[in-house]
Amino acid sequence: MRLLAIDYGLARIGIAVSDPLMITAQPLKQLKNDENFFTEFQKVVDYYKVSKIVLGNPKKLNGSAGTLEPQVLEFKKNIEVITGLEVIFWDERLSTKAVLGYLNKSELKSKAKKDILDSLSASYLLQGYMDYLDSHKA
Repeated sequence: MRLLAIDYGLARIGIAVSDPLMITAQPLKQLKNDENFFTEFQKVVDYYKVSKIVLGNPKKLNGSAGTLEPQVLEFKKNIEVITGLEVIFWDERLSTKAVLGYLNKSELKSKAKKDILDSLSASYLLQGYMDYLDSHKA
């Protein structure tokens, strides 16, 4: 069983996947948010035999709806219909900021950082979700 996480963006969508034991999250890739997204995304879901999808919930720091929330709700519905999988929301507040903090300490060039930011953000939120599940096992 693998989980897949999505960090939604208007231009790019970051994708990360868990290992089969759901212990670690690995960034996969960024996909363009265009007319080919769902076709490419389904290939990833099929290849990794994903059982559930975790989608970053774009809330403001105070917990209110973020500006992308209407698009993300529509996106969630489309993902559920296309994949037939359960899609759960997971709080993504500060995930990009945390990842940027790590990247800014690296020696990567700006373009390289931009090329991996969204997939690392998806990995960060997926790891948070799996850690939560692990800490709440009965």
